[in-house]
Amino acid sequence: MEFGGLSRKGCAREYRSVDAAQRTASHSAVSRLGRFARSWLAACLLIITLAGGILAADDASEKLNLAKASLEDLAGIEVTSVSRRAEELIATSAAAYVITQEDIRRSGMTSVPELLRMVPGLDVARVNSSMWAISSRGLNERFAKMMLVLIDGRSVYTPLFSGVFWDVQDLPLSTVERIEVIRGPGATMWGANAVNGIINIITKNAKDTTGSFATAAYGTDERPLGDVRHGGKIGSGFYRVYARGFQQDNFVDSSGDDTHDAWRQRRGGFRMDWNGRDSYTLQGDLYDGREQEAFAFPTLLPPFTELRTGTSVVSGGNLLGRWSRSISDDSEMTFQAYYDRTNRDSLQFGEKRTTYDLDFNHRFASGSRHSIIWGLGYRNTRDSTSSSDMIMLDPARSTRRTAGAFVQDDVTITKNRLRLTLGSKFEDNTHSGFELQPNLRLLYTPDDRHTLWTAISRAVRTPTHGEHDARVNLMAFSLPDDTPVLLFVRGGHKFDSEELTAYELGYRSDLGTRGSVDIAAFYNSYNKLRMLEAGAPVLEFSPFPHLEIPLDIVNGGHHHTHGAEIAFNWNFTPAWRMSGSYTWLSRGLAAAAAAGADPKNQFSIRSQLDLPRGMEMDVSAYYVGRLDLPTDAVTGVQSGIQTVPSYLRLDLRLGWRANDSVAISIGARNILDKQHLEFAGFTGEQATEIPRSFYGQVALKF
Repeated sequence: MEFGGLSRKGCAREYRSVDAAQRTASHSAVSRLGRFARSWLAACLLIITLAGGILAADDASEKLNLAKASLEDLAGIEVTSVSRRAEELIATSAAAYVITQEDIRRSGMTSVPELLRMVPGLDVARVNSSMWAISSRGLNERFAKMMLVLIDGRSVYTPLFSGVFWDVQDLPLSTVERIEVIRGPGATMWGANAVNGIINIITKNAKDTTGSFATAAYGTDERPLGDVRHGGKIGSGFYRVYARGFQQDNFVDSSGDDTHDAWRQRRGGFRMDWNGRDSYTLQGDLYDGREQEAFAFPTLLPPFTELRTGTSVVSGGNLLGRWSRSISDDSEMTFQAYYDRTNRDSLQFGEKRTTYDLDFNHRFASGSRHSIIWGLGYRNTRDSTSSSDMIMLDPARSTRRTAGAFVQDDVTITKNRLRLTLGSKFEDNTHSGFELQPNLRLLYTPDDRHTLWTAISRAVRTPTHGEHDARVNLMAFSLPDDTPVLLFVRGGHKFDSEELTAYELGYRSDLGTRGSVDIAAFYNSYNKLRMLEAGAPVLEFSPFPHLEIPLDIVNGGHHHTHGAEIAFNWNFTPAWRMSGSYTWLSRGLAAAAAAGADPKNQFSIRSQLDLPRGMEMDVSAYYVGRLDLPTDAVTGVQSGIQTVPSYLRLDLRLGWRANDSVAISIGARNILDKQHLEFAGFTGEQATEIPRSFYGQVALKF
């Protein structure tokens, strides 16, 4: 690769440490092959052990109520994120997956990002102690610009650099009803940035959380973690209040040394619900946190980097109100409004953001064949940023306004057999103007247990404040004549929306009490992806003579990804349930150079075993293939030729439900490796590895 006539050879000094790290990683990858073979053997032995436990406890386990909240009956699970109305999962014309309350409880996880590992087709990579890269169907990056994330219909997608700051989406899991994940575009219903998928986190109605509940956990990484909530009746409605706090220890680098990324956070909130023909919801959250950080800033003096450490301060709050009226079984109206305030002050930049959002939708039946939903929306988001000598935004303030409407018709062609869905989103925004995002879906159900569906959709990812107005000093090095060179990324208002046309095909089979199978295949055709174009070098004289090479953010060419996702659930006995998935992803060579790294192969398997006397044993294994040529999540520049080796993660949880009020569990994560790398960070950021950890947890209901 060349930047304005400067070959990569000229960057050798800068990359010397990266190349050394690469050789170390390659050696590590080879040494892991033997470990992986032993890992697979260990996993097989664990499964055999579980089977033996089932046979030994078969008589006792038959008496237990073990099928609740699991996925063996697809017809019993509803999703709302596909069409903004409740519909059975078996009859959904999209690649949808639901993480249920039981999945959450049995996982042993303490955060939403870690829970998402169990979703087929979703690539979840932990970057460091407080950051994750999460996306589906390719183009994964530090903030996952192609994935829209919602919490009770409130978007947490940031329009500063595009994507999600997962460190501040730290909900108490005891208040989460379910998590719906849609792989593939959802822009017709939810608008721009729902390109590769949607993650919709839905919290419980206050009516379902009366009484008091508390959890406490302590482990080698979580030191400590605690949640408490209390709910009750207020007049004709119900209320819930909660508080949560935790402290996360430092993670480690390849040498086992701390990486200066410990963090702590506290959060509180409430929810009030009045249910009936007219339903009302009022809810809000406040949070405050501190995160340690270390970053190598580029400088014009040898060794051309300066390591800086500090503490990032995050805080914010939101308030959401929703009114729904049920007119009939086939007709309802919903109006939602929310206010969101966030603040982030880090070594690289500072941001204060205020967002106002209004959303209205109406669903009704027209005749016996048409179910129509339409809606209007308006969002105003304003930011005020502060710069560092690495990231600068000019102007420092930005306001984005988005107004839109959508309409979708669900047409019954043959009753209970063939259904056609067509609609579109129409949006106008400050940064890219008018956007049209249509979709067409066809669903065929030959009987109650089998579904075939196909879809064609268009979605866009709109430009951000950073892509239009930022300057990012990327790296510095020297030429053979010792002239300092500064490489920087420059935003520009010519950058337009990235576009996707997606083709999908899927099949589901509900096997009743025995289990289910879900298969989806896709072909994604991207256009105008974000890339960098080298500009002419410029000689600058401040603070002393040096050469600056700009890399302009531009819309690149056409790229594609395609792949398949297979998920299954199987009940060996009423006491032993197993689920798993396999994901295969292929990318064009041009696409690999244009965006983040994605594994070609992923698979997972989870076993849930109910033992007598309230005991539980849960085993989860996750395999993630090798990542090649990772790119910088903000700039899109390759941060050295680095390989993240494949890894196999094995988690174990042992639980005891003493009675309806007390539950105790212990567990271990990443059992097979002392530590492993999952993602490449920013240029200048220390590579963080995820360590093995142990924990204990107590849950009390009173």
